[in-house]
Amino acid sequence: EARRGLGECRRFLEANRRPLVRGVVGVHAAFTVSDDTLREAGELARELGTVVHVHVAEDLADVADARVRGYAGPLQRLLENEALPPGSILVHGVHLSEDEVALANQHDLWFVQNPRSNLNNNVGYPLAIHAGDRVALGTDGFPSDMLEEAAVLLTEARKHEPDPEESLERMERGGELLAERFAVGGRKPDATVRVGTVIVDGREVVHEGCLVTADYDAIRVEAEVQAERLWTRMAAL
Repeated sequence: EARRGLGECRRFLEANRRPLVRGVVGVHAAFTVSDDTLREAGELARELGTVVHVHVAEDLADVADARVRGYAGPLQRLLENEALPPGSILVHGVHLSEDEVALANQHDLWFVQNPRSNLNNNVGYPLAIHAGDRVALGTDGFPSDMLEEAAVLLTEARKHEPDPEESLERMERGGELLAERFAVGGRKPDATVRVGTVIVDGREVVHEGCLVTADYDAIRVEAEVQAERLWTRMAAL
């Protein structure tokens, strides 16, 4: 199954060599795959000029699993198996130390913090990643409302971080992460206030805060069909 997954990554990456579409090699949580799969994921990413996206230390189970396998921790396991090309994305990092975050910085890796997901799964707050300078904000599958994500981040940061206002810089750093994956041109705006319109490659895709390039009702219908298919397949496993 792991090789089938890597095969699908290869297929997508090779089929989508377009200016506005980029893919990465995803292995989900490191503790769900073998060392061989991690090595193959890193090799595939390097071959195709991309990076690896992996959940790291979201839960203490990942830390325990890495130690049972003979590693100091999950980050060290990934590095020792050469699974992380520069620019790779480490999701969560809840149970990493500041020394491990510094190690990730040395390898030019990104962290993505997901406040709503972490709250929902009750895995804790990533205290150490504020020591890193490459931390962006993400959703981990929650509805893609980054303003809501930022609001939850600030609420949680006030409980846990010495300077909670600094946590909001992670919203801006997400743009830096994207710039590494895409050839982003243009000039950074002097200020961004309540964005209502988004134009991509000369085409308006968001008007007054609403996506205009898709049929919401059709998407919901298709999502229900695909969800039922997915649950049926999972029930058969």
